[in-house]
Amino acid sequence: MKEQSFTVRPLAPDLLPDFMDLFDHRAFSDNPQWAHCYCVFFHHPGTVGEWMAETGESNRRRAAGLIESGLLKGFLAYRGGIPVGWCNANRKRSFCFNKERVEAPGDGDDETLSVVCFVIAPGFRRMGASRALLDAVIDHYRGSGLRRIEAYPSREGPSGEGGRDADHYHGPLSLYLKRGFRIVRELERYLVVELPLRGA
Repeated sequence: MKEQSFTVRPLAPDLLPDFMDLFDHRAFSDNPQWAHCYCVFFHHPGTVGEWMAETGESNRRRAAGLIESGLLKGFLAYRGGIPVGWCNANRKRSFCFNKERVEAPGDGDDETLSVVCFVIAPGFRRMGASRALLDAVIDHYRGSGLRRIEAYPSREGPSGEGGRDADHYHGPLSLYLKRGFRIVRELERYLVVELPLRGA
């Protein structure tokens, strides 16, 4: 499919309506069982079971509060002025990692940026939206003083490819390797990839 041009903007409180427009109407239109997510899975301090018991409305409220307080960070991708993609990227210490989610030790790590999620609306996939989002993450944080960017592509499929689109919400391995990330750890379900920002 031909690669398209996307405009990417860092999430800020004034973009809350755009974030909600994406998640309310397009993000999971082909995957309704995930429609309650609002990308707060890695911001929920409880167990996965407790998070699954949350309603879409409660997760929506949580997302709105995190965005308004500046605690939910990431980038929105636009096509023709419409929000069609999202990447959740934040300092590692801001996420709730554990064995149930991704076993990524480093609580309190203030030198690592973690990329935990990509959501691309159906009809805009395989057009370069994820690439545009990841490039924006790298460009935005290069020179920020952070030491590295870390991400967690699935091990499923050759080179992390194949399967349902939803299975690769962390982003496929090939996306990261093409931008200079290297594999630094192998977990049961995920790989940990890293891009140095300084001290390389």
